[in-house]
Amino acid sequence: MIDLNLSVDVEFTINGCFTQPQHYRPLGVASLQRVDEGVSHGLGFILDTLERYQLKGTFFCEMFQSHYFGDAPMQGVMQEIVARGHDVQLHLHPAWRIFRHSDWLQRLTAGGTPSDAMHGLGEVQAIQLLEEGMACFKRVMGYAPLAFRGGSLHVDETLYRVVAQLGIPMASCQGYGFFAPGDVALRRLHGLHDMFGLREVPVTTYTVHGLGGRRWYKALTVTGTPAFLFWKLLRQGVMQQSGPLVVLTHASEFSTMQRDPERPRFVPHRGNQSRFERLCRFLDRNRAHIRTSTFSQGLELWSAQPSPPLRVGMSDLLLRHLFNHFQRP
Repeated sequence: MIDLNLSVDVEFTINGCFTQPQHYRPLGVASLQRVDEGVSHGLGFILDTLERYQLKGTFFCEMFQSHYFGDAPMQGVMQEIVARGHDVQLHLHPAWRIFRHSDWLQRLTAGGTPSDAMHGLGEVQAIQLLEEGMACFKRVMGYAPLAFRGGSLHVDETLYRVVAQLGIPMASCQGYGFFAPGDVALRRLHGLHDMFGLREVPVTTYTVHGLGGRRWYKALTVTGTPAFLFWKLLRQGVMQQSGPLVVLTHASEFSTMQRDPERPRFVPHRGNQSRFERLCRFLDRNRAHIRTSTFSQGLELWSAQPSPPLRVGMSDLLLRHLFNHFQRP
């Protein structure tokens, strides 16, 4: 049996405010629930689907948005997630910190998008950001997070050391299919790895082997992974006893937003909804081989073990492109 984690990044949206601050404002809970005709095609869809198949997930909740919205909106979201039996952990996008300045509108109007980097920081700055994010998490939940994920899956050694120093025992900071750490020694594709005093459990990345020794690296996401490829990779993981595997998704992936300064509208993305539901059905039917667990559970259940790379061929990559190209909302 192998372990698999369904991870969801829970974020409010900037909604064009950084590029057109005179016309747009960040969008809060509505950008997560994404309701159309009384039905949620965002967070509510995810929670309902997990409940239908009796699966648990880990929701990495972004905390710096509190500089704009205050604590209450995300607190309500996190309390709902926990009330429905899931796991909430710490997620940070530093770009939101622009709103801690009373003159944020003037700063944005003057030009320049705020930095969203969690890597390339000095130790003092990294400590400041992590302590601020942890304090917000503790305010809204009453306890400290057990796991951390940086925005955009950017990480370096300094960030790892600071996370461990501040007492967070686990991280899911890597997604090699999205971003390769500059230090080659840090790079991990999947599994559990002891890194500078904490356990790193990256978003799973698989390898595509092409002609002439060429390789591509793709992350295991709902939007990027058609059902046939999910089945192939998960069966390969079971055969190799690779794990834990981590799947990544976002509430925003299950509908498209037609942006309007006053009343945005959300159109269901039936293709992505179908993918997520089929994945959950597959996991429900294969409980004898795949245990779906959360990061909180993983602190006790997961252990470091050999993690052979998950591999597919060029034909799989081409089919992936075709499926993703023709999949429509």
